[in-house]
Amino acid sequence: KLDVANRDFQTLIGGPPGQLLPPPPSSNNSATSSSGGPTPSASSTPAAPPGLLPHAPKSTPRQVDEQRRSSVKRQRTMSEPAEEQVVAANLTAEVDMVVEDAIPAVEVNQTRSKISKTLPFHDYDIYEESGEPADNHHIFKWGVVVGVRKDIQVAQRVEITQRSLKGRVVAIDIILPTLDGGFFGHRIIGAYAPWNPGGAGNVRLFWDDVAQLCLSSPTSWTMAGDFNATISSLERASGGADAREQYRRFIQIIDGHDLWSDNDERSRSRDWTCRGHGSQMEGNIIDRIVTSKLTLVDAGIFVADRHNDFIPFTDHRAIVGQLSHSSPMAVTASSSSLFGPPSRRSAMLSHVKVPLKQEKVKYDFFCDKVDTQIKAECIGKCPVIDDESFTRRYKELSSVLKKVSEEVFGRTTPFVKQQDDVTNKQIKDTVRELRAVGGAIHLEKFGQTARISLKATHVYHLAAAEFQLDPGSSETLLHFLTRRRRLLHKRLFAERSKEIILRAKLFSKNQIYMALRGGSTKKLVQSYPFIPLPLVVNDLDSPQKLICDPEGVKSTTRKYFTRLYDHSGIPELPKLWLTTPSVVDVKDRVTNNPFLWPRSASLMDFRALLRRGNNRPSPGPDGWEKWIIKSLSDDALNLVLDLHNYQVMNSRFPGDIKDMWLTMFHKRDVRTNLSNWRGLLLSNVLANSPMAWLNCSLIQYSSEKRILPDTQVAAQPGVQTRDLMSFLASVKYWATRHKEPVYALKRDQIKGFDYLAPEGFHDAIRSYGLPESIIDIDKAAQKDTKCFIRTAYGVTVPIVVSDVNKQGGPLSPIKSTFTTSLGHYYLNDLM
Repeated sequence: KLDVANRDFQTLIGGPPGQLLPPPPSSNNSATSSSGGPTPSASSTPAAPPGLLPHAPKSTPRQVDEQRRSSVKRQRTMSEPAEEQVVAANLTAEVDMVVEDAIPAVEVNQTRSKISKTLPFHDYDIYEESGEPADNHHIFKWGVVVGVRKDIQVAQRVEITQRSLKGRVVAIDIILPTLDGGFFGHRIIGAYAPWNPGGAGNVRLFWDDVAQLCLSSPTSWTMAGDFNATISSLERASGGADAREQYRRFIQIIDGHDLWSDNDERSRSRDWTCRGHGSQMEGNIIDRIVTSKLTLVDAGIFVADRHNDFIPFTDHRAIVGQLSHSSPMAVTASSSSLFGPPSRRSAMLSHVKVPLKQEKVKYDFFCDKVDTQIKAECIGKCPVIDDESFTRRYKELSSVLKKVSEEVFGRTTPFVKQQDDVTNKQIKDTVRELRAVGGAIHLEKFGQTARISLKATHVYHLAAAEFQLDPGSSETLLHFLTRRRRLLHKRLFAERSKEIILRAKLFSKNQIYMALRGGSTKKLVQSYPFIPLPLVVNDLDSPQKLICDPEGVKSTTRKYFTRLYDHSGIPELPKLWLTTPSVVDVKDRVTNNPFLWPRSASLMDFRALLRRGNNRPSPGPDGWEKWIIKSLSDDALNLVLDLHNYQVMNSRFPGDIKDMWLTMFHKRDVRTNLSNWRGLLLSNVLANSPMAWLNCSLIQYSSEKRILPDTQVAAQPGVQTRDLMSFLASVKYWATRHKEPVYALKRDQIKGFDYLAPEGFHDAIRSYGLPESIIDIDKAAQKDTKCFIRTAYGVTVPIVVSDVNKQGGPLSPIKSTFTTSLGHYYLNDLM
């Protein structure tokens, strides 16, 4: 009995128990894989990605037939049950292998036009190579799309320069985790090969250029798509000999492994991937997956041939690949758990929830409760006269605001996008009819033992009566019902397509309507995808080395920004632009009517200041929200105003009021390279308010005294960017018409305000004759500031920086404009 049970067990798992892979770890963003036992439980079945329905469990005859048809998949893929595989390249791993237990990548080809916005971009990063325009025609041809799940680190998109690959190939370098906490790279290539690779033009270079793309990868690689080629006569009825030879030579050059070659029982009548529309004959196996052989451990491939795997508008069927690659290098994280790669950690608490329009009564309740708490703790009795009294009141107010705001407003929860249910009356009727026909088919298959609804029974009897009206038909009642279900599926697809197009038109119409009513037009022009903070970074001294352990990533990020914000060692240079005639004229105008600073703000001024700018900026480390401060009563706001005026009048920022978050957002190119990320500093409300007060006062005074040149847009009240664009367009038109060359100086924006030295602003203040106290408060605001850097693994130990202009700060635009205005006047005087 033990021998029989052992043989049955081996038959089920496709090999002896010793070949079983260890169970993949659970992930925060994906379902848990099966543990490799003889009967996978429902809880261990991986979930299908959003938008794709999981297959229903198969019956015993179906399981036997599936084992016969996909023997390679059953033998080589033992970490996940076959019932749940969908269109993807699914990666599994053992100790030093890649581990992903959901759908990491999806590839679609022959898209012809841009379709990236119609794909599930909320769950996947979509990379599209648009189709190329056809010769002497308005249509497009080819086109490839690759989608990578958002929780997978993308290193870069490989630039395609070869003409033969344009519109046909998308290449993405990704970083994959291993079970021991390490990482390594893998290149994913989506391809659509030409059907006549021996023809004239660029198509004859396709396989040679793709081979170079594979060989240029420093890591393992996988290529999938419509190759329009076979490796055996079993896969194609006739023709394709030239493509077959070139594809075989390609595999030999790159030392690759074609996944279909493992399946000796494949047949073009059963495993076809492409077949003519309406044809019931044999098809061809031309959709393939090939991967690097050197690091390959295990692989499997099969065709998605269920009724709910139907893909419209194509004569192809989807293929599913599962691959396991061993790590080419021993890159591990000693501090990570052996049973899973480190996961992302939140760097801060969620924001306080902003009340809805229907909940405005909460503002009054909040004010009353804050006033009651302030009176109970006697916060306003001690005046703010020194740093100690400032710090004491600041901490007491912070405690009250945090406690009361959480009680009254609560905190936000993570946003989860709900999948839109595409439905209407016609779709519901069709779905209802489909279910009834499905019940009738079930009754025909299993007879009186089947348990179906009354409506399904009624449909069955009606279909049987209709079937009897044509006694000469050669098909059975089961085929008759199946054909009806197929027609209903086509009708359902047509109704859903019509509804989706209708909703898309309505959405676009509403967007334009809102823009015409004065709303934002940003989304009409461009949309930026969200890119999470990097899980893996390049070493600063050895860029070819990847840092993947959490502490290593945090320390490397900290070291990078420490070097970036180090402004020591600036050489002394002659500054000829400080005493030009234009600058002297500005100084004379300022001397006649000097600017008054420091100047305390009244309660009315402070409320007006809070109404300026962004109403809900990201809070700093102390958690104060600007909209919460603005909603305080006059008595409570006076306590905050005392803190603000103390900083302004004394040019001091006591305690930890200057602490800042330092977060990053991606700009371009490789995401593991920290130089391709831009730092963004988020400071506290009270650290911002003195600089915002100075900015508000100085801009108005600068406009009155015409301190800034007329050609500078920033910090000029009433001047819009479109005014400058109109001026530049006029200059360009004039230059084109008169054939006169025009030269322009463009400021380097590689790091924004990170490289803007504060001495430039201080020189402008002295040259224009403005008060020295402006320099004092600016130096105090930037001296010895602690920055807590937010990474994918949490917050780092703070770095202390000085003389760094905060990106997005209230005074940053005018500091930049004042600094560059000296250069404007200098060039104007030279001319």
